[in-house]
Amino acid sequence: MAEVRPFCGVHYNKSLVSHLSAVICLPYDIITSQMEQELYRCSQYNFVRIEHNQQLPQDSAMDNRYTRSAAILENWLRQGVLVTDEVHAIYVHDHYFIHKGNEYRRRGLTVRVRLEEWHKNIIRPHEGTLAEPKGDRINLLWALQANTSPILAMFEDQEQHVSSLLAMPELGRLAISSDSFNGERHTIWAVTEPKVVSKICAVFSEKPLY
Repeated sequence: MAEVRPFCGVHYNKSLVSHLSAVICLPYDIITSQMEQELYRCSQYNFVRIEHNQQLPQDSAMDNRYTRSAAILENWLRQGVLVTDEVHAIYVHDHYFIHKGNEYRRRGLTVRVRLEEWHKNIIRPHEGTLAEPKGDRINLLWALQANTSPILAMFEDQEQHVSSLLAMPELGRLAISSDSFNGERHTIWAVTEPKVVSKICAVFSEKPLY
């Protein structure tokens, strides 16, 4: 079934960007023009400059929002604003939010997943998508040679194999902990223990993704 692998993530350098809440941006498909302007004002390093760079009237094939995003990513990596982890990891993302007065936690994994042919039925569709947003993300993907918009997928874990592995006392290295500008809270753990990583990958080898 699904082939899942760890990877070396890229993240902000805490010594240069101490307040992560000022650099976190919303998912690209819900960023309005007003939000975009507000995020630009939050910080010169807000990730919106890569994820949803402003369109300009004078944009051309050689100079446009995608080429500017690529130039910014290259500059931030060169300047050390963004750094790359040296060890492959599976990243566990805990998202805390309030709904109807109660706090909830949504837990997810960020991993590499092998693309599969449609007929294999390994990665199964869970929502309809539109051509324009897909074209936008493909253009950014080609320009950056990096994926900044992970695709959300679901999986069944009725036996709680993955949940039990992630419930270990020493989950991994705390890579990121920050509130976002809308008051929600995020923590990301880098799981690098080879045995744990191998077990997680093995579990997914028997599961489809939705």
